[in-house]
Amino acid sequence: MGLFDFFRDKKESEDHKPSDQLTVSDLKKGYIIDYFMKSWEVKACYEYDWGNNFFSKEFKLDAGDEVIYLSVEEDDEITLAVSRGVPLMSIDKNLKYNIIDRDEPGIREIVYKGKVFYYNESSQGIQRDLDYYNEPHKFVAWEYTDEEEKEFIYISRWGEEEIEAAHGEYVENYEFSNILPVKH
Repeated sequence: MGLFDFFRDKKESEDHKPSDQLTVSDLKKGYIIDYFMKSWEVKACYEYDWGNNFFSKEFKLDAGDEVIYLSVEEDDEITLAVSRGVPLMSIDKNLKYNIIDRDEPGIREIVYKGKVFYYNESSQGIQRDLDYYNEPHKFVAWEYTDEEEKEFIYISRWGEEEIEAAHGEYVENYEFSNILPVKH
């Protein structure tokens, strides 16, 4: 124990790991993380309950000129994905109406920016905002992946007519660095 360790706030040492031990799973609102030659601030943290005691996290990251979403799934190993929102119309001009009318996209293949994505799976879940104690949101999601399963299109329905889409790619843990915790 160092001379000044006695005065350190005990709660601070319990809540924060040393910076060199932080991982993407430890991110919280306000943290800074480096990815793709930019520093990103964590603006929001979400938890997804997929049922059967399976959960994942998502972090909204803002670099000032760009916003991305980092998805973190921990099962036998960690799976990371980075995505950006895309306009539904850029995927299919009838997509929203298909989902409203049929409760599903009704298409097995999506062509986005010249690349073909194939229907992979659908899921139902519940999203909770980890920074606010608001009502959890139920949603339905459809995932389409490219042939190599490196990129994906994700379509989600959050109510009767609120439908969103995202395009993303699976990434590796080593692509993230310099995680800096919030200073209180």
